[in-house]
Amino acid sequence: MSTQPAQAARPTVDFDHHFVAGGVDPEVAYGELRKKCPVAWSENHGGYWIVSTYDLVSEVFHDHQSFSTARNPKTPELTNLAIPPQPFQLQIPEELDPPDFLPFRRLLNGILSLQKVRAGALSERARYWVDWHIDQVIEKGECDLVYDLASPVIGAVVLEWLGFPSSDWLRISESFHDAVGYAPDSERAQRAFQEIATFQARRVSEEVALRFELLENGTPKDDAMGYLASQVVAGEPMTPELVEAMVRLLIAGGVDTTASGSTSALVHLHHHPEHRATLIETPDLWDTAVDEFLRRYPPVLGHGRTVKQEVELGGQTLCPGERVLVSEASACWDEGEFEGADEVRLDRFPNRHVAFGLGIHRCPGMHLARYVFRDLVSGVLDRMPDYAVDESRAFRNANQAGMAGWASVHATFTPGQRKISGPDELTYADIPTRVSEAGDA
Repeated sequence: MSTQPAQAARPTVDFDHHFVAGGVDPEVAYGELRKKCPVAWSENHGGYWIVSTYDLVSEVFHDHQSFSTARNPKTPELTNLAIPPQPFQLQIPEELDPPDFLPFRRLLNGILSLQKVRAGALSERARYWVDWHIDQVIEKGECDLVYDLASPVIGAVVLEWLGFPSSDWLRISESFHDAVGYAPDSERAQRAFQEIATFQARRVSEEVALRFELLENGTPKDDAMGYLASQVVAGEPMTPELVEAMVRLLIAGGVDTTASGSTSALVHLHHHPEHRATLIETPDLWDTAVDEFLRRYPPVLGHGRTVKQEVELGGQTLCPGERVLVSEASACWDEGEFEGADEVRLDRFPNRHVAFGLGIHRCPGMHLARYVFRDLVSGVLDRMPDYAVDESRAFRNANQAGMAGWASVHATFTPGQRKISGPDELTYADIPTRVSEAGDA
């Protein structure tokens, strides 16, 4: 099939989604595309389409027959979820297409459904770890909202649930944050990349191997890794390699994304004391406020797809093998879908945002993310209600190709009293908390 007519008609734009702090604002760049060219072609990174409006982003996410998340067999070491492809180990089921995708997604639904999160220990542990981490700073009157609260809280909830020992939590959550918080060529980011690679190659394998050993001995471990190791997919028992790939997805998708959204909400409430007062006085608004914060400050800016078959999208012809950047963030900012899209309306309803994606690959951890987001931000408002961000020590992520948010945000507040007492307070005591150096950002 000839692709020359389609290539000749491509609406080419000067666009690179690798935004840097202090440069072009992603909201501005995507806003221009939505108005002028909602399906545009960029010659950067080998060439790729950018899809930016709500309706078209939704169309791509729902059309898994035309748009694939799977890796290219010619370069199996590179994930196609990023543009350009990146050398990360396989994450299942995010990097599978149907029908292979479906049984693995059912496994995740079995442990991350709304009913499981609401009725199980996950929501209770989320509240516990919020209070525990606030306790570590409440008497000081100052903290870094990222490194002392958002990042380690989310890390503790997700990694405890998976079954990793507490000695891993801070190192993992901090590395995943630093990988996007700092310039890719910086010493800080390079150290984080190496830490992540080592962790994924060694620690994940060690912990998964332990789950299979315990399962074989008739003493399975009651955690998410133990659950996955005990399952059967398409009539075949799970293998260590498959479990490792699922664990990698749950860590990569769960650790820094919710931390990013939570921090953005806290920065917003610093700038909008009227919203802070409203949420303190009317806690029932949290049900809609969480989704509105996620819509207005979506943690993930976009995902990569590969065209599987010729398809028409927004008046353009996309050809097999071409790469597509699908921006869920741009969809969340689309004025055609959301009245007053640049505003935060705490009572916005309905709110069909796509911060968690759409279709079969919609984030499996979205229910847990909402719970932790609400517990963290409301916990800060409850126990540190007068916190103020030091704007001279608040730094956005330096690397915003895929993840938005803040690298470091220093805040001060009136000191208060610790809340947790008793032996359980020592659960995480061997892990030192950390206040980042603002100069590193």
